[in-house]
Amino acid sequence: MFENIILTNGLILTILLASLAACAVPYKPPENAPLAKVRFITADGGLKRIFVFADENCERGEFGGQLAVIGGWGSSGEISRLNMYGAREQNIRIAEREVHADQRLYFAFHESFTIPQASTPNMYYTKTYSCNVTLSFIPKQDHQYEVLQTMSGFMNCNASVAELVKMPDGTVTRMPENTVVINKKECSYNY
Repeated sequence: MFENIILTNGLILTILLASLAACAVPYKPPENAPLAKVRFITADGGLKRIFVFADENCERGEFGGQLAVIGGWGSSGEISRLNMYGAREQNIRIAEREVHADQRLYFAFHESFTIPQASTPNMYYTKTYSCNVTLSFIPKQDHQYEVLQTMSGFMNCNASVAELVKMPDGTVTRMPENTVVINKKECSYNY
């Protein structure tokens, strides 16, 4: 019975945290700013929150905020289709967004989850893991990009950025984009 109460409370906590994630400050590009389109994709089914920062110090600034929630239970569920090149199958692992262009875009994928470790008649032990990758690149006005977040091994997060280029024959080529990986342990993903 005690374990059922803890599991129920854990479910309630999960629902509460997902609700709080939905209340995060949304990212909005500056008014009248040049824009680019970016498709964010996660390769696995885990819930990812995507954030935009004002600078490499992970400050939210005036325009930073949560860009999307994709991947798993609790994702936003809305799939924004911006008529981008090389459309992929519509599912909860994809979000397409307009972002500010012609200046550096700092963004992060953040995932955290709890795994049961052990239980006794009176205690239920868990361990929380998080996987974060923060990158930056300079999107060009009216260009299109695709960001793919992957995991290799346990909790080894990676992401890559490619520019989507429509060829004369109508096919789409993904050209690797020059990115900078930001390694900041003090980044807060809770706004």
